[in-house]
Amino acid sequence: MKLCVALSVAVLSTAAVASDLPKEGKVSATYSSAGTWRQITAGKNLGAWIFDETGFSNGEPNTLLDHMTWHCIGVASVINGEVKGKGDCVGTDPSGDQLFLDFIGDPNPVDAKAISGKGTFVDGTGKYAGISGGDVYVLHGPEYKVAAEQTYVSYGNLEGNYKFK
Repeated sequence: MKLCVALSVAVLSTAAVASDLPKEGKVSATYSSAGTWRQITAGKNLGAWIFDETGFSNGEPNTLLDHMTWHCIGVASVINGEVKGKGDCVGTDPSGDQLFLDFIGDPNPVDAKAISGKGTFVDGTGKYAGISGGDVYVLHGPEYKVAAEQTYVSYGNLEGNYKFK
């Protein structure tokens, strides 16, 4: 019981301080996720994937993206050995406020050891209402042997800027 109370106080105090984010600042966080994907193909060099992932980000305490969980969905086109993904994510912080992010991946070879792209903060709820800016990301993951067919894991870094109206 004491542990539950201590954990609740820690989460609530983090959420309270996080509501005092500066009007603008830098974004720097690590990101880890796991997801599922399905594909359709047309011959050897054409295809499309749809994916659904959940993840979390951690940054410096009480900064944007620290202790956020994420749900992302998207699609990726595979054309002549090159993949380009796009999609949307909703991040939720410990207090329940949410941040909506739209992302587009850079063109990457199908067998790339890392993928990169850019996310744009569209808007949010609570303390994230009126946010703009975004991040660039570099994600890794192919070196892991996944536990089930059509699943994946990824990890990497997010860097960028944000501003509130």
